[in-house]
This record gives sequence, structure tokens and C-alpha cells, in this order.
Amino acid sequence: STQSTWGSSLKEVILTAGNIGPEGAQYIARALEHKDCGVIQLDLLDNNIGNAGAEHLIKALQVNTSLTSINLGGNYVEEANMEQLQRMLERNEATHFSCSQG
Repeated sequence: STQSTWGSSLKEVILTAGNIGPEGAQYIARALEHKDCGVIQLDLLDNNIGNAGAEHLIKALQVNTSLTSINLGGNYVEEANMEQLQRMLERNEATHFSCSQG
């Protein structure tokens, strides 16, 4: 259950080079949408989430207000999606945003 796994006590999620793809990003996005989610840092470096995965995260950030730091480097996400994610994080008083293409 996402409630027990992603409760307000979990603040940092580091899942690098896990090759979770868009489907994995969708599961993470659903957890971020949970009302009790308190995650402030998300590191998904090199997971091949692509634009579809980024769109799931964008949707989650429409309701999530805790996330302030995200690393999506190496995920093949288009610039427009990265800019939208950055704007949404800034609303959450973002402290760190990182993305590199490739």
C-alpha cells in the first residue's frame, strides 16, 4: 500500500539507475499524489522514464506541495516537460532541480 510505504515520515527517495521506465514513474507519481506524502527530495537519475514518465510526475505535482528537490538526469525528457516540472517545483519553494539529457 502506498499509504504505509510513502507516509509523511519518508522525506527522501533515491532510485538511481533502476530502469523503472514510464510505468515506474507512474507508480511514484501516484504515491506523490497521496495526501500524506511528505517526500521533499526525489532522485530518479538514469531511469529511462522519458516524456511519458515526466508527464506522470507533472500531474502529481499539481497536487503535491512537499517535493522541493528532483533529479531527472539521464531520463530522455524533452525540454518543455523539464521546464514545466521546474515551474511546479518553484511553486513548492524548490531548492534543487537537476536535469541532463542523454
